[in-house]
Amino acid sequence: MIHQPVAAPAFLELPRLSQVIRHRLRNFSGGAGMALHYLESCCSKEDALAGDFLAAMQGSVEELCRFSERLDLLVDVLPAPQPEYLGTCLDQLRLRQERQWPYAHLAIHGDMPELTVRCGSWLVIVLQELVSNAFEAQPRDGSLQIEITAIEPLCISLMNPPGDAVGLPPLQAGPFTHARGGHDGMGLALAKRLCHAVAGDLATDWTDTRHICVTLRWPELPKGERSCPDPRLC
Repeated sequence: MIHQPVAAPAFLELPRLSQVIRHRLRNFSGGAGMALHYLESCCSKEDALAGDFLAAMQGSVEELCRFSERLDLLVDVLPAPQPEYLGTCLDQLRLRQERQWPYAHLAIHGDMPELTVRCGSWLVIVLQELVSNAFEAQPRDGSLQIEITAIEPLCISLMNPPGDAVGLPPLQAGPFTHARGGHDGMGLALAKRLCHAVAGDLATDWTDTRHICVTLRWPELPKGERSCPDPRLC
């Protein structure tokens, strides 16, 4: 017997349901983190096995918290953007790479003037998602090159050096559709949403799977102007 898909009930408000689920997820993540900190303070430092278990659980809770934050950015109203110096944006990127992928190599090239990016906090998120996507697709000692190719408008290219066995994955059509197992496929969709909010774009040159380049175009808007046709996106 073949079961046909059944549509959601008409009374079910999916946006409201999404808010409730995300609220519960944040509460659970915060509570689990507090419980783990308490357990860590109670455990003997000589109990190596308990320490290993707690560290693994703490890592999982941190990933869940991060997932919840990224999900909010993807489907909820975006937080107000904050200005950042371009150099500060790239410094934050390098610090995260050193913390999360200490064996990987990140090279940044191009002119970096004292440019203030008015939506800099959003730019940091986009770059972090693109870099995370790239390094997660490579061996732990992989490499990535970032180049500032233009200033007006700001254009940033991310590419793996020629000859690397694995490169940047292509841009996905939407969230949760990533081909790699164990990954949520949310990062590129989030990056595209923020680019759309500033009337920017992402382009992929994937002529060779061993050498892939993603170019980010990030225009600066006049003060007080918003580019989103739907104010709920901004």
